[in-house]
Amino acid sequence: MDMQKMQVRADLERMVYNYALMGIIENEAATKIVSFIGLTIGGNMPEPRGRIIAFPVPQNAVIPSTPLEDEKEKFTPFPKWYENFKDSGFDDYKIVGRKILRALWDNGINSLEELAKTPVSKYSGRGWGNRMFEIINEVLEKNGYAPKEKAL
Repeated sequence: MDMQKMQVRADLERMVYNYALMGIIENEAATKIVSFIGLTIGGNMPEPRGRIIAFPVPQNAVIPSTPLEDEKEKFTPFPKWYENFKDSGFDDYKIVGRKILRALWDNGINSLEELAKTPVSKYSGRGWGNRMFEIINEVLEKNGYAPKEKAL
């Protein structure tokens, strides 16, 4: 079976199983459709296992047995992380405060102390205006930290 046929078959089967997972078609119907696709296109494709459809891995591929420890510890779950900023004052600023908190969480800044030491360029991005920097400075001053530089 050439690669194009394998790709078409894999795409069709994945689409059918996704419809089954979403509840649009019944599992029995999905199995019949996939069997028909297999008979029509031919070739040996792996069978689905539960919600996972396994596809062959190239022989020279390196598959890590466990996730890297650094990746596990990189992000703290948001509810646990938020405890460090709960009473900081960012919540007083509604949407803008939430945008700031999200940027801090995305960049791994875990406390006000860490925020005070971190350069603005590490967590600021597109759509950041002077008001956001003013809010950060107000919150830092309110919590006893020196204000940061203004905008980039």
